[in-house]
Amino acid sequence: MKIEKVGAAILRMMQSTRQEEDRAFYGSILLKTMIEQTKKIPTMGVCVRNTELYLIYNPDFVEPLTMLELIAVLEHEVLHIIYEHLNVNDEVNKPIYNLACDIAINQMITNLPKGCLFPDQFKLPKDKNSTWYYGELLKKFKPQKPNPGKGPGNPGDIAADGYPRTVDDHGEWSELSENDKETIRQVVEETAKEMEHTLGKHEEQIKRLLKRPSIPWHIVFRHYLRASVRAFSKASWKRPNRKLGEMAKGRIPDRMAKVIVAIDNSGSVDDGEFQKFMAELNGIQKNYPSDITIIQCDCKINSVEKLKKNQRYTFKRCGRGATSFIPVFDYIKEKRLCPDVLVYLTDGEGTFPEQPRYPVIWTLTPRGIDVGDVPFGRAIKIKPTGENGEEL
Repeated sequence: MKIEKVGAAILRMMQSTRQEEDRAFYGSILLKTMIEQTKKIPTMGVCVRNTELYLIYNPDFVEPLTMLELIAVLEHEVLHIIYEHLNVNDEVNKPIYNLACDIAINQMITNLPKGCLFPDQFKLPKDKNSTWYYGELLKKFKPQKPNPGKGPGNPGDIAADGYPRTVDDHGEWSELSENDKETIRQVVEETAKEMEHTLGKHEEQIKRLLKRPSIPWHIVFRHYLRASVRAFSKASWKRPNRKLGEMAKGRIPDRMAKVIVAIDNSGSVDDGEFQKFMAELNGIQKNYPSDITIIQCDCKINSVEKLKKNQRYTFKRCGRGATSFIPVFDYIKEKRLCPDVLVYLTDGEGTFPEQPRYPVIWTLTPRGIDVGDVPFGRAIKIKPTGENGEEL
């Protein structure tokens, strides 16, 4: 099987009509990937290697597919990229995660090969994201007796691990470095600029993917969180011992860091600044995955929501009253939350409380108060952006 069939399918995607503009967008992304044939995987997959985005496939899988089926599988691969499924840590149940990602995106695609997985096969509702499906499948799905079919990989067959086989291969997915994440962002960003207003139904997710936090949270949190999590660690073979190597157990965290993010939604914070808060929150989640409690507050608590690791925050702005930071600190004390760190996203124009015992990071808008005016904790300024969205 030569590469021409895959290339022809991508070209067909690029020639899609205006009614199929999503497909043209997918094709443009695939043109920027490195394409590789291999017999090491049973079907097809996408991954990041050495800061390059790869599309890899087994020619034995591609050969029997019709052109429409092949295009559908290629769309499937691009949606994994857009929805950030390639970034997965070792703590998740990989077979369940694979199923969750597939049923989340397959319902967006037509003409998939026979046997592909959908939510109704697991008695789950439509239109949920992979994080939601993962949580539900983890509770209800049990491994089954293997029932392998013929061929390199038949979707829906029960594989040797007892889980249904997905249409593609996720074997090279892992926890991505910042460079790898930036590789994906650059490919999608370049395509978005080329396609201009043809981002289609995934526009919201694409914009979320392209938002870059201006603060290096992985560095900021290192000081505050590593020590506290390390104090509650356990021996495990999952991480080799740094001194003794693979012949001895290393240590992994035995509890999640407790992070609280307070969002100032008072009237002094405009919608543009609130969007910057969302970008920083996204950066916090990506760079230090942990359970996060999010509190919106103006002069009173407006909402409290607890996010599990990797869960998306769907915000609905409320409040817009006067500003006081005291209610958040009172709430933490009343509920005895004992956070490892509190991050307060604000312009700083408000009433400060007395200094608490836990660390506080004040994340100030570009036009907010000066860093030196914050009475306690660490203060960091969000970088301003120009009209084109670039940092100044």
